[in-house]
Amino acid sequence: MYNGGIDYYLLFNEGAEELELRLQLAVQGRRTLLEPTTGQYLALPNDGHVLFPKYAMRVVAVEGLPAEYRKPQNNEKLRV
Repeated sequence: MYNGGIDYYLLFNEGAEELELRLQLAVQGRRTLLEPTTGQYLALPNDGHVLFPKYAMRVVAVEGLPAEYRKPQNNEKLRV
């Protein structure tokens, strides 16, 4: 979802074990990991390294380029 100059991505770990992963997104900018049930947040490291708890949902917010720079041209699809 894109709103107010920020891209939001919903991430789910539906597994019974914690995941260790590197998050790669096409959108560049300041990245924040949000925990929606507690309101806690933290900056994601530049390398995208994340420990993801079992059965958890997180939101990644990326404050990047203004919307006018991200609009698709002539039926082009945005890469996310």
